[in-house]
Amino acid sequence: MRSFFEFFNKKYPQLHWSKLQILMRHFQSETDLDMACQKILQGHPLEYLIEQASWGPLEFKILEPLLIPRDETWFWLENFYKKHLINNKNLSVLDLGCGPGTLSLGIHHLAGPHTQITALDINPLACETTRMNFLHHQIHKSSVFESNWLDILIQNQHPMRYDVILSNPPYCDHSTQFWSESSVEDPRARFAHFGGLEPYITIFQQSKIFLKHNGFLIVEHGSDQVPALVILANQIGYEYVESFWDFIPRLRASLFIKKGA
Repeated sequence: MRSFFEFFNKKYPQLHWSKLQILMRHFQSETDLDMACQKILQGHPLEYLIEQASWGPLEFKILEPLLIPRDETWFWLENFYKKHLINNKNLSVLDLGCGPGTLSLGIHHLAGPHTQITALDINPLACETTRMNFLHHQIHKSSVFESNWLDILIQNQHPMRYDVILSNPPYCDHSTQFWSESSVEDPRARFAHFGGLEPYITIFQQSKIFLKHNGFLIVEHGSDQVPALVILANQIGYEYVESFWDFIPRLRASLFIKKGA
């Protein structure tokens, strides 16, 4: 094994040894490993090659082209939980645009097995991957639906009301998409119209129906979008609570509560 590692380490000196070790655990033949090394050097994400993402303390399945979880997201989610939810062990949570189930898996890990989760995504691959991850992590009090934001809950007159609604929607401005043409991540999970604000209009409007009184709505966003989101949320009937920094540090998520009863 050591000589095998040394051979590929010399062949691909640009490839960090830690990534090479991970690839060697997943690709047993020399041919497959060689192809994987070439893809990494061409900019292909490691997570897609091994079909696994590491995020915070969690590892879970991810398939191309679903959005790869970022460490910045774990940073704000953990801080939000510690500040506002740590004493609530029976949370009901709605995850909008769940991708591979990233936020759902994170909040379940933090809040514990009594957490009840509903996850929605328009992409059937995202829904299927989320179901696989829920099964693997033994998240039994959960349901996953294919839906354009909350449309399916509205159509079915879903009776559930949630303590927390969270979302990491696409928030990069469509005009910047050409900068990321080499990315293999689904652009629908990253880019949106109206300066990246389009998804928030729907999220704020629809989520009011399903949020408990004094329940929390928290959304990830770009660092320069907070003022616009606060204005938008206030117009729709939310009160701004606070924003959370990531580790960079940049403002990365904002918290709102529904006005009135």
